[in-house]
Amino acid sequence: MKNEVIDGLIYAKEIDQYVEIPEWLQHIVSVARTISEEAIIHYAHCGTGASDHWFEPYIDIGTEEDAKSIVEELTSQGIYVVADYYERFEDDQLGLEEDPEMLWGVRIPGVKLSHKSHIECKRCIT
Repeated sequence: MKNEVIDGLIYAKEIDQYVEIPEWLQHIVSVARTISEEAIIHYAHCGTGASDHWFEPYIDIGTEEDAKSIVEELTSQGIYVVADYYERFEDDQLGLEEDPEMLWGVRIPGVKLSHKSHIECKRCIT
């Protein structure tokens, strides 16, 4: 099972058709919020160089239990997601890094958004 974007569409197994990415991500967020009202979608800025960059969506969630429950529910719907435990650094005003905060999230592998797609998703998904 994998998430595959083809010509800006992604296959939604639950309804057996290809859908627009914002619609698909909105569904993911809605499912996540049935488990935790704190679920928020964010976009990681990724890339290999100055001209090769993209955005990857992920769900920010507070606890390991919630992350694993979201993964279980979305996986049962044919959506490939992975629980992720990661460090978030906060820079203070002087540019000094504070100790990292450890957070749980849910990664959505295989979805790489262009800058234009990223802006569209941010506008559409609540």
